Amino acid sequence: VYGPRSQWIDGFARGLLDGTAHVVAGGRGICNAIYVDNLVHAIGLALERSEASGETLLVSDAETVTWRMLYEPLCRPLGRSWDVVSDVAPRAPRATAGERLQGLRDAPAARVVLDRIPGAFRERVRRLAAGRLGTESLQEPRPPTLETSILQTCDYRFPTARAQRVLGFEPPVTFDEACRRTIAWLDFAGYAPACAVGNPA
Repeated sequence: VYGPRSQWIDGFARGLLDGTAHVVAGGRGICNAIYVDNLVHAIGLALERSEASGETLLVSDAETVTWRMLYEPLCRPLGRSWDVVSDVAPRAPRATAGERLQGLRDAPAARVVLDRIPGAFRERVRRLAAGRLGTESLQEPRPPTLETSILQTCDYRFPTARAQRVLGFEPPVTFDEACRRTIAWLDFAGYAPACAVGNPA
């Protein structure tokens, strides 16, 4: 789910500003995402349709987009170009204990907790864990988690025909409009005082 306050948008925007933004394999994988307002619309339909009771349905935006298509429109409003986004290799499925710990730290629930810990303390713990007190570059992108690797190298668009049939679901917000609203939120949230809320392309 992307849009205002989304971990995907917030995390990438922070990465653009601190120099750690990255995508896996050029961001060429299919992004099976849904704009938050489209998800709310689907939930509303599910509440109204008795035939949806007990069903598991996949929903997404109408357009097929890649991760690069999702993220690149955020660059210009934040004063960055796509060239500053690191292209990292996918992570191998087998993870070491350290990689599993890193993956846990990168998990959304852990991020909520970690974001409440003072930055200086968090940074000291990170340096201690890495065994490189005071010497490491803070601008290097972390290796992607296995989850991120799998998501960003996906070459399959999940089917939504069942949601269309059972719910009559058609996303009311287009991808271009979702980008425009997301960029407007970045401005509102203080990421970029000079955000241009025009054409996201």
